[in-house]
Amino acid sequence: MPDDLELALSREVILAGGGPSTGKSRSIVELALVGLEEEFNVVVIDRDRGVAKAVKELCDEVPENMDYFIANSWEKVMEGVHHAFDMLGPGDWLCYDMIGGLWDLAQDEFTRLVYEESGADKLLALRIEAEELVRQAGMSKKDATSERARGVGFEGLEGRYDWPLIKKMHNADMRDNCILNGNFNIFATTAMNPMQKEDLPKWPMFAGVGRRPEGEKNNVHKHDTFILVDQKGGKFIWSTQLSDGQGKDRGRELVRAVDYTDVGLIQSYMDHHDL
Repeated sequence: MPDDLELALSREVILAGGGPSTGKSRSIVELALVGLEEEFNVVVIDRDRGVAKAVKELCDEVPENMDYFIANSWEKVMEGVHHAFDMLGPGDWLCYDMIGGLWDLAQDEFTRLVYEESGADKLLALRIEAEELVRQAGMSKKDATSERARGVGFEGLEGRYDWPLIKKMHNADMRDNCILNGNFNIFATTAMNPMQKEDLPKWPMFAGVGRRPEGEKNNVHKHDTFILVDQKGGKFIWSTQLSDGQGKDRGRELVRAVDYTDVGLIQSYMDHHDL
């Protein structure tokens, strides 16, 4: 078997989504604690300090096999990515906590570099411009709503020019680079947003769940496995079978409501599938 294929088949590329207090961040710390015993390393890129708080809750100090990067700037994200390529190998793990938030961070970094202002300031300026157009044109309520949305939406950031560059930052340089070119496992977590009517055609797998993963729209597609996590009755549970028997887990059996309270998400998942 060619080495590339053997490596691809042996790697795990997992995205876990869930609401607050469903064990996402603590699962990364629990994975690192397992690594202390099984001798693998973990690099963490943490968007909202969730892993830092989980470390304090579970062990009060960073495990020796964990290297931690707080994603408070795009520079720090890429520092973590480069460190992962330098330090990790087969059997190790790169973990993104709240990867959905990195999509917003990439946009903020782009506007900061190109327009020399924050993302919020740029969107506020676009909103003011759109409101001025509405006033000058005396638009109807329907047209005014459309113009406001256009002003701060896709076209508001110079549509066809800006978005490919933002996607390159987030996708080609960060997410896809690690998935395609890394030889390590990947575990990412994300929040879940309420489904809107317009989301249904784009997110059919999540229609029965009523929520979809936050962040760049291809995150689910790019990962091999999607795990939905929840907390019920004081227990953490995970499922790969979502609504109407749908799910994504590289051909493995889709399951529902597996308790991972005492063993951690990744360890529970690996044990369940005898990996």
